[in-house]
Amino acid sequence: MAEPGRYVRPVRAPFVSIEPARPEDVLESSSTIRQADRDECLALANMTAETAMWRGLELSPMAWTGRVDGGIVAIFGVAPGCEATGLGIPWLVGTDALPLHALPFLRNSRGYLALMRRAYPWLQNVVDARNTAAIRWLRWLGFHVELAVPIGPNRVPGHVFWMRG
Repeated sequence: MAEPGRYVRPVRAPFVSIEPARPEDVLESSSTIRQADRDECLALANMTAETAMWRGLELSPMAWTGRVDGGIVAIFGVAPGCEATGLGIPWLVGTDALPLHALPFLRNSRGYLALMRRAYPWLQNVVDARNTAAIRWLRWLGFHVELAVPIGPNRVPGHVFWMRG
């Protein structure tokens, strides 16, 4: 604790920005993608995380880049699944900076989930059972997370997660 009358420098809060995702963001973040996301993309979809992000940007009418103090922490969005049922497929690929800035990023994520839900009343995707941080975040957002079952071409345990209504 500082002495009375002595100046104490305030702790600077990180600056969070979320902006529309651009192809340049994939290139900028490709060398810092979290290992858990690399493993998940390979195990569940048999593709690299970079390929998953390119496909996400290509297919998603809504995609954003989350930055903290200018550095990319995640690229995320929602792709259409089935127009007749209102299904959207939410996705996120994080960088190594995400765990360091999880709290400010998480605080902003609920608003973007609400935007996704306006366009797609039913959201569903899968998450690698080994990705415990992502599973905690999905539950915190209010997703139902099913029991793990073998998923994808490599039959890796994964959880279907969903939200309706």
